[in-house]
Amino acid sequence: ILIGTVALAALGHGPVKIGALTFDFHYMMLGSLFTILGMQILMTGLFATTYSQTLRPGRNDRVLRFINTWFNLERGLLFGAFLFITGLVVDTEVLVGWIRSGMGELNAIRPLTLASTLMIIGAQTIFSSFFLSMMLRLPAASEGD
Repeated sequence: ILIGTVALAALGHGPVKIGALTFDFHYMMLGSLFTILGMQILMTGLFATTYSQTLRPGRNDRVLRFINTWFNLERGLLFGAFLFITGLVVDTEVLVGWIRSGMGELNAIRPLTLASTLMIIGAQTIFSSFFLSMMLRLPAASEGD
């Protein structure tokens, strides 16, 4: 997630030259991919950790303590909605600008890549919040099961 987010932020305003190398929108799209995949991997890890805790409730896990302290369904939904709406606003700005320009050629790869990434991560966060919230409320397995 971090590598992808850095690439998205660094390349959001244009190409970046480092020595003889030029990093352009292709690397931004790769950053989007890393961010989305990283988020999916992170959420799958949280699901697995949460499920494992329901099977062995005596286990003391730092990640789950943090989740139980910070996470609730409402916070997850608000954060996901914030990300999704931010991406939607960027998409809307591009659409309005394109319509105002006569709907000719559209050269908005950078903002559209950022907007798509935000909307995907936002949707992932919303749906993952529902699932994680449900898993945190599962009854612990008893020793005889």
